[in-house]
Amino acid sequence: MATANCCGDDADYDFGKLAADLNRYLRLRTDPLGMKRFRTVAEMDAVPSLVRPDPNKKFATDQIVGQGRWLGKTIGVTMDNLLGHQCGAVIGLAPRSEKWLSGDRMKGIWYGTMKDSAAHQRAMDCASYGDYEGLVVSPVTSNHISNPDICLIYGTPGQMITFMNGLQY
Repeated sequence: MATANCCGDDADYDFGKLAADLNRYLRLRTDPLGMKRFRTVAEMDAVPSLVRPDPNKKFATDQIVGQGRWLGKTIGVTMDNLLGHQCGAVIGLAPRSEKWLSGDRMKGIWYGTMKDSAAHQRAMDCASYGDYEGLVVSPVTSNHISNPDICLIYGTPGQMITFMNGLQY
């Protein structure tokens, strides 16, 4: 049984049962993933069955999440493992610097103008910077991380609307 405090409560959640119920009702292809930030690398490295990426390679955060999802691995990263500040700032491992806020890296790729790129960067909600050194992604059913900051559920549009309708009900 893992403890979750993502909603400000201290309830104990049985993530194995929750995932089994979601799979039974929605027929998900993969178990939900938990994401948790750690204040120190030492705390992160103490997570059971933790895998660290090759230090000579850089990854986008979504690639780390994808590996956790498809391979069922518990993966830990620091800013040194990530491609750049775009990946790190969103999860609080890099600052929202003036260069990052400028939108320079997004112009011509995601947005046509610097003005639009900068507006996007300034409007983004990001986790606070400076409080955490690492992030772990792990299937919630592994119980390798307790109290995840985020639980990700992957599904088809039909599965997700059914899930949202259930939440609304």
